[in-house]
Amino acid sequence: MDVIKSAIVNNEFIPFLQPLIESKSGKLVGCEVLLRWNYKNSVIIHPDEFISFIEINAMIIEITKGIMYQVECAFKDIVYKISESFTIGFNISATHCNDMDIVNDCCFFLSAIDSEYIHLNLEITEREYLQHTTVSQQVFNGLHDLGVTLSIDDFGTGYSNLIYLQDFNFDIIKIDKKFVKYVGINNTSDDIISCVVSLAEHLKLKTVAEGVETNIQADRMRELNVDYLQGYLYGHPLPLNSFIDTWFYN
Repeated sequence: MDVIKSAIVNNEFIPFLQPLIESKSGKLVGCEVLLRWNYKNSVIIHPDEFISFIEINAMIIEITKGIMYQVECAFKDIVYKISESFTIGFNISATHCNDMDIVNDCCFFLSAIDSEYIHLNLEITEREYLQHTTVSQQVFNGLHDLGVTLSIDDFGTGYSNLIYLQDFNFDIIKIDKKFVKYVGINNTSDDIISCVVSLAEHLKLKTVAEGVETNIQADRMRELNVDYLQGYLYGHPLPLNSFIDTWFYN
């Protein structure tokens, strides 16, 4: 635990960004902010190796605040380059929904950037169960009042299931890469994605396909009317400044 605390103090937790692409037009419309640990400023560690620990030990909220601040500072400097709607997505855990701090953090983020074109999306990860309580409902309401959209991440895996759609007012369903991987190979995957898209359209939700790595997968997602695409086909996650240089200065 001391190593993690030291990493927080030394700002070793950093954001990597991956592009979000509009399916029909192929345009960049946003990004997902992904957590990485720059261990002693020399080794990049993937969150799979530490995320459960920091969530169990109630460190995820502090780390998320730091990540949001880093992104906010960087995007404040390039808002003049953004003349169309651009969504910045952060991952949050069920722990964030236990009090109103996340609403205040989002309010501060949007106020600091001060751009009509920057929008926030929060993705609820599947690692912890999100309980439907008075407080969690207040959090969702407060976020929506700010114009923040909410996504179910990795839909169909872990705790991300249909009960969330019944209990909470989500805006976006993210289709897990495990389903996307086998489109065109396994008919069941095609059928599952088709059903998810149909459900989303019925509920007036948007859909994102994760893990798109080939043109065949991208084409199939378009045929199935998935709204947005994300994956290595469009770009690997990049450090914050590298992402900005790649997508806004080239």
